[in-house]
Amino acid sequence: NDDSLIYVQPTAGIRTQILVPSLSSWKDSTKDVINEASLIFHVDTIMSDYRRYSMPPRLYLVTDSAGVEVFPKDSKISSNYYGGFYEPISATYIFNVTQHLQQIIGGLENRTFYLVSTDRIGTAQRVVLKGLKSFQPVKLAITYTRNK
Repeated sequence: NDDSLIYVQPTAGIRTQILVPSLSSWKDSTKDVINEASLIFHVDTIMSDYRRYSMPPRLYLVTDSAGVEVFPKDSKISSNYYGGFYEPISATYIFNVTQHLQQIIGGLENRTFYLVSTDRIGTAQRVVLKGLKSFQPVKLAITYTRNK
């Protein structure tokens, strides 16, 4: 749904679905090179009530393949490159999905993203993120080079 809030909590089996349907339209851009692509989630610091409930220091952005969570290719480069860490100054979680988007251009099926807590059993950390209908919506920032 185009909701104003996204809830992420560490309950086993709970995950937040993130759809980016426009990614499929990039498949015809095989000559384009993705230089950088980031998926940016802004924290709603008021709704998160971070003074009462600590926010997770990190979130994971995964895809689903036949019921199995799969990390994007970017996660295999390094954890700092892939991201997902809470940035307190900007109150954001930023994921680098450059390689993943390049794979979609090359023909990889555009699977749905899922946002999950890194520790789903041993902690009560939770966070509320701003959705599409909020003041600072989820943002997909792409820098690319068009080859002729």
